[in-house]
Amino acid sequence: MSKRLQKNAPCPCESGKQYGKCCWEKGFEFVINEEGEIGKRVKLNKQTKEIIENQMVEFEAILGRKPGDHEPIFFQKLLVSDKMHNQLMDEMFHQIGVEEDKIYASKKTGLIIVSDHLDKFSDKDLESWNEAIDEYWELKETGKLDELTVFDVLESSFQRVQFIYALIITKRNGDQTEINLDTGFDPLDYVYLCLTKNLKTFLAYQCIIENYYNEDSMALIRSMYENYLRIIAIRNDVSFPDFRSI
Repeated sequence: MSKRLQKNAPCPCESGKQYGKCCWEKGFEFVINEEGEIGKRVKLNKQTKEIIENQMVEFEAILGRKPGDHEPIFFQKLLVSDKMHNQLMDEMFHQIGVEEDKIYASKKTGLIIVSDHLDKFSDKDLESWNEAIDEYWELKETGKLDELTVFDVLESSFQRVQFIYALIITKRNGDQTEINLDTGFDPLDYVYLCLTKNLKTFLAYQCIIENYYNEDSMALIRSMYENYLRIIAIRNDVSFPDFRSI
């Protein structure tokens, strides 16, 4: 059960102010649960509720379970490439007449801010939004608008690969019948094992990289790459004795 954060607590928007002197009067509430995790509670209108309910139904239909606390409800972007997702978002924004600087700000911050809903965002969010708009015009003037950092690409790619792995594993679990070890080596079972190992390694990688253990993270990346080579070997019908030596 979550309850509203106390006024004298530091504001979660990271402004450096107390909550009571920062986001207390906004159109949302910062709440805290029994585990000490802080979240944001916003009153939804009927249309937004229906959209979220439909997304949760679709998530469960694809993965066979309800989304976890930290999983994206709007997961469709993870099923397509960055290029395709950006193209679809651009088409949608242009169809409803959104200006280019606001499209850039939305991609940069992950927010969609409109003038009649400013109270739903913290001052910190609004500041990040305005900085992104200023950055758009600066990049446009210098001709560097389309450049992406390697970290932007990696973060997006890791999210997508994790979701695709989970999707494949869930589908395989649904199709799985009893495994008979006496029937010999099943390549699909081995691929499933490699994908499961990679998914768990991804989760470990995230924990390690967040604590700046860069050398250890490289070892995990090597392990994931070796699993990738094993899957490629299976797809190319490499015999198991040779395959095992990769």
